[in-house]
Amino acid sequence: MNFSNMKGFPPKVILLRTGNQSNAFIETLLITHKGDISALNQSDEYGVLELF
Repeated sequence: MNFSNMKGFPPKVILLRTGNQSNAFIETLLITHKGDISALNQSDEYGVLELF
């Protein structure tokens, strides 16, 4: 039996591939992808979200 099926996903990961950006840029990026982040949190199938 798959261990992740027994215990669930490890903590979810949001990978920011933005390079050196300002806090305002990161804030806007996260707000823009709020729906994607929420979907990741609800998902039992996915554990990583990569944002560019």
